[in-house]
Amino acid sequence: MNPENEWIVEEVPHLRIIDGELWSRVKQRQEKTRSRIIKGPGNIRSEKARRPRYLLSGLIKCGACGGGFSMNGANRYACSTAHNKGTCSNRLSIRRDDLEARVLDGLRKELMHPDLVKAFIDEFHNEVNRLAANLDVDRDRLILNLEKTNRDLKHIVQAIKDGIPALTLKDELMGLEARKLELEQRVSMAPAPVPRLHPRLADLYRRKVDDLHGALNREDTRAEASEAIRDLIDEIRLIPEDGELRIELFGELAALVGLANESPRSDDRGLQVTLVAGARKPRESLIVPIDL
Repeated sequence: MNPENEWIVEEVPHLRIIDGELWSRVKQRQEKTRSRIIKGPGNIRSEKARRPRYLLSGLIKCGACGGGFSMNGANRYACSTAHNKGTCSNRLSIRRDDLEARVLDGLRKELMHPDLVKAFIDEFHNEVNRLAANLDVDRDRLILNLEKTNRDLKHIVQAIKDGIPALTLKDELMGLEARKLELEQRVSMAPAPVPRLHPRLADLYRRKVDDLHGALNREDTRAEASEAIRDLIDEIRLIPEDGELRIELFGELAALVGLANESPRSDDRGLQVTLVAGARKPRESLIVPIDL
């Protein structure tokens, strides 16, 4: 092989399968997704970046000690701290298929309960209205400045037509042309209105989760469906109670709503409104207990 300093490298963009802009956007999204997966509060969990072996791997926490639940035996989850270190009193375990079925049922029926959805939509629309008021003021100011600049340009053109030497107005004309170009670019880059939430959000969400559930049973869509379902879950907490494990499902509400509405996950303006079941103010996650 020739040494590297003798290589001849040529760009062949016409051979690309996808265009450069789409490639860059995908790589940026992959990086954001990876960062969100591996970075927990105060630490980095690089093992979460690997594809999980089971649907809920890495998402289950012990309600007694806060440690992780892992496979113990052929088909049961148990507290890793209790079984590996003996420092946790939670010795209960649960079948993997039973836990997965109950969590999927909770995703369908509980995490987007109509009462919770209504409260969330009210909060979201309040935030939308607040942001929209500021955005509209900024956009209107830009448009007014652009209209004034266009009028000034017309006045200069008319002055030249009336006999004033163009050389006399050259600097002013160039300044206005540059100002016009800048304003046009800023108006075109102004954020679009924030999308409204669909009034039948809960119904749309349930239908899409049902579709994901069905996709888990098909070989060609299982991996993609599994990843989509995991994105909806912040954490699954198993709490020992009266000899059984009570399940609390912590949902990533921005992702839940995004699945149904194709919006409102946080964007460049920092808009992200989430809700906790039973709370009156927005918080980071939605928490729903699943009946034993």
